[in-house]
Amino acid sequence: MLFLLAFFNRKEVKVSDVINSTDQFKVTAELVGEVPRIDGFRIMQGGCVTEKYAWFIMINEENARNYFMTECYIIKYERETMEEISRSEVLMLGHANDIAYVPETNELYVIHVNLNHVSVLDADSLEIKAEKIMEGEGHGIDYNESRESFVIASGELLMFIRDKNFKLTGYADGVETTLTTQGICTDDKYIYHVLYSSPRNTEEPENMIFVFDWDGNLITKIPIGFKEYEPENISVVGDTIYIGFNDRLTWESGKVYAMKLEKEK
Repeated sequence: MLFLLAFFNRKEVKVSDVINSTDQFKVTAELVGEVPRIDGFRIMQGGCVTEKYAWFIMINEENARNYFMTECYIIKYERETMEEISRSEVLMLGHANDIAYVPETNELYVIHVNLNHVSVLDADSLEIKAEKIMEGEGHGIDYNESRESFVIASGELLMFIRDKNFKLTGYADGVETTLTTQGICTDDKYIYHVLYSSPRNTEEPENMIFVFDWDGNLITKIPIGFKEYEPENISVVGDTIYIGFNDRLTWESGKVYAMKLEKEK
């Protein structure tokens, strides 16, 4: 009886329960899915993973450098099986650098990077419903349901807080880094940035996760390895961190890894 009570009262450990500013961390990783190329659409960009579903964006290499003309697909998956459920028509979403999921409205917010632009899509049909213009550009976006707030990442990890109506409500300074800023995600305690280290970067040679609190204080930096890959997007679900990578060796598919945190001894 005591065992049963302990089992049913057991609390799931979340990523934010483990992270702190004093310990050092490493990750163990497992490949859980691949997002295959669709003809010339072979460069992964934005992504978002939730308890039930995952969405990833593949952009067309032929016009990837022209953010005003870049074409893309959004592909929706079952999270547990990583089986494809549906894919969008060809869309024009700029660089499509990151995705936020808003559960209250079942919408995806995709940040373009160019033109201060965010597109709002139905999370099931993957059709564009609306467009929003921000003050200033951004490269990362996520939505926190408990706080009813968006976070927009811009520049050197600057963070702008917006309410559920997309009104600007707060701001936090970032930190200087030589790493390439990519996607972000949030939970009730922290904001997670995934960053890429190019092969030429000897100053900061590791792909990293930078973790901030909601006041903009840097809590910790976590190396994630995979030097042959470029991390593009990050999500936190329960005790797991999901990161979508570009495979810079073959460019045949995006790689999705599930990562668990461990304290360095």
